[in-house]
Amino acid sequence: MDVPNIDDLLKHPYVQELHQIIYQQHLDIEALKVELRKLKTLPAKPVIKPSKLDEPQEDSSEDKTTRENSETKPKRPGSEKRSKTKELVIHETKKLCVENIGQDWKFLHCEDYIVQNLIIKVHNTCYQREVWLTPEGKHVIAPLPAELKGTHYAPELQSYIVQQYHQCQVTQPLLIEELHEYGVDISVGQIDIILTRNKEVFHEEAKEILLTGLKISPEIRTDDTSAPHKGESGYCNCINTDYFTYFKSSNTKSRINFLEILSGDYLLYVLNKETISELRSDNLGKKYLSALENQPEQTFKDTTQWDTFLFDKGIVTDKNPQIYKQITEAALIQGLIVNGFNTDIIVHSDDAGQFRLFIHSLCWKHVERPLLKIICYTDYQRQILDQRLKDFWGLYKDLKLYKLNPTLFDKQVLSKRFDTITEPIKEGFAHLNSILEKIAAKKAELLLVLDRPETSLHNNASENDIREFAKRRKISGPTRSEAGRQARDTFASLKKTCRKLGVSFWEFLLDRISQKNEIPKLATIISEKYAEKFPMLRAR
Repeated sequence: MDVPNIDDLLKHPYVQELHQIIYQQHLDIEALKVELRKLKTLPAKPVIKPSKLDEPQEDSSEDKTTRENSETKPKRPGSEKRSKTKELVIHETKKLCVENIGQDWKFLHCEDYIVQNLIIKVHNTCYQREVWLTPEGKHVIAPLPAELKGTHYAPELQSYIVQQYHQCQVTQPLLIEELHEYGVDISVGQIDIILTRNKEVFHEEAKEILLTGLKISPEIRTDDTSAPHKGESGYCNCINTDYFTYFKSSNTKSRINFLEILSGDYLLYVLNKETISELRSDNLGKKYLSALENQPEQTFKDTTQWDTFLFDKGIVTDKNPQIYKQITEAALIQGLIVNGFNTDIIVHSDDAGQFRLFIHSLCWKHVERPLLKIICYTDYQRQILDQRLKDFWGLYKDLKLYKLNPTLFDKQVLSKRFDTITEPIKEGFAHLNSILEKIAAKKAELLLVLDRPETSLHNNASENDIREFAKRRKISGPTRSEAGRQARDTFASLKKTCRKLGVSFWEFLLDRISQKNEIPKLATIISEKYAEKFPMLRAR
């Protein structure tokens, strides 16, 4: 670095010191530039693409040539031709005639041309109620229809408001603007009442869905997501199968919270011999174990009573959080068992710790993700990783076939293939080895399907169901009242369940709000669906 000459009068020690600092900084910057050029040659951060586990494997060259030479190619799902109007209900028929018919013309037939329409218009009804006076001086007034008691809004309008908000995710400001344009005289407060108040019938039906599902389902899938409430952190848990979905929001996402959700309205904390045995096998400290061992068998139906009992034993939530958690979980599990919970049920999750209960199975696609994040520095590492991923996908696809027909494969062979895939590399790939070691430790949960073919292999259904809350969170933000939070959970549960059962959500809302109750209980339909799929459940 060239430093210009400085007049002798300016050669002050302070100035010379500053020049020395600048020169040293210049050397440091040049060294960092060299280091930066080296770093730029390293592989970029990997882009994690969607899992390929459910995609068809690449065809061999021979199979590909055969397929290309084939005259008929398979159609994509859903592209088959169908009659667009065959199932339509015709509400009105209008005949159109030809004008200026010639004298020698011959009539052949009428050709149908169907036009679909949707009529949206305000329809206000005035009920003129007779009022009579009895000899005793009492006024008797003609009763309103049952579905109109306590409201000036017909079931169709109420159903439309609920359907637009919960199914179409129209926000309340847009919903009231829309209704005003149609000519409906309604306030923001009335819309809020229709959406959140007096919904006990729906809340009870959602609870019945969970109770029935847990009773007869051989497996449940679960996941959770953020669901803020009153400006603070909150979470929503999703429990689902192929025939129902249930949502429950709370302030935490702990295992205690999950056990409370499974308990529903039958929450029990049970302290008995089985609870003590479970705590002993879970290595609870002797100090706390001895405080509980001499207690008589007790049942607590209220969280406050349970906390008071533990407080008397010297176990406080704030001071002993881990001990409190350990004891409470064991008591809740025994409470579920006392209430007849099916402990043989499979709990399928993405490996979140709070869901590791009873018979637990893991999502293959979540286990695959760490493999996709590995950065390869050499061609050797890339070849090794590609081969392991190929073997991983191959085993996954064979397990899918095994689920359909367990006689196609030998369980021992599939188990050995898993061991081969997770076998560590001898040298040159420590990062891959550490991940393979973790996957091998989860073998029992990943291969549960070999003993229980009804086990799911991935958790996509839970993530698709719970995406409802992610969209609602972005559109409307957090809930602001407990009634709104409960209504959101309930109607999301009913909407998803109706879709899975092939029931129109609109018809369901109209049926329940009008109190016709012509559509069977969703829990009843769920039981019928499971009885068809698993005939052995008829005996339960």
